[in-house]
Amino acid sequence: MRRPLSFVRYLALLVLSQGGTAWGELPSRAYPQEPIGTAFVEEFNADTLSATLFRPVSAGRYWDSWLDGSLVTLTHGVLVVSSQIPDTRKELPRVGGVVSTAYQLYGRFSFRARAKLAKGMVAALHLYNEDRGRYAGGRHEEIDLELSSDAPDGLSWDTYHDDDWTNDSHQNTMHHGDFARTHHMRGLEGFDSRQLNTYVIEWRSDRVNWFVNGVQVATASDAIPTAPLQIRLDLYHNRRWDEWLGITPSGTGMLEVDWVRYDSVKR
Repeated sequence: MRRPLSFVRYLALLVLSQGGTAWGELPSRAYPQEPIGTAFVEEFNADTLSATLFRPVSAGRYWDSWLDGSLVTLTHGVLVVSSQIPDTRKELPRVGGVVSTAYQLYGRFSFRARAKLAKGMVAALHLYNEDRGRYAGGRHEEIDLELSSDAPDGLSWDTYHDDDWTNDSHQNTMHHGDFARTHHMRGLEGFDSRQLNTYVIEWRSDRVNWFVNGVQVATASDAIPTAPLQIRLDLYHNRRWDEWLGITPSGTGMLEVDWVRYDSVKR
């Protein structure tokens, strides 16, 4: 949320909490941003997305949804990613999404967010290489933390490494690399994804850990990405997940992100 940035608070943001080095200056807004490993905190206090460290994702089909950059707004210091559900099943939902202008290799990625989602939609807080040719040699690498409209007491996670996935004409995904299957967790005590929560993805060279409100909820040691990734925040619907979601997309909803932080960690 919008609040003044005091000089003392500004200096505090310059020092990494995980053993990194201090910022020499505020990160460049240029895309793509270098160098890899530069810490940042984005509080979305700007008036336009172009003045932040994020940009809209590329337009196009995303699972059983269409990405639409107009469905991303900044409101009172909060990033709002929305969805539009059509009246007919023949049309795909339209969803918003943003991706960081920086790539990072390993580190601690923190998000303060809540998901007030339309029925049948998923909110993804993930690490992703949108431009696969930049660092990964055309291969797909990804780390996911996902929230479902119909499982507000839980979340899901997975990882991809050196993957070469393709979609057939029916959008059935086929993986040809290392893929840690998607895990769904329900019944997290005291957890409600519709409320503000702090999520952390801790990506190291040999494992990935997931935290919710300071409590570790999952870890993975296989299919760990090795190429630099971007932070990506978006919504989507996947008809093949109907067994999990159990509903046809309907209504209105959004993902609200108060802030995003990146800190380097010892690998």
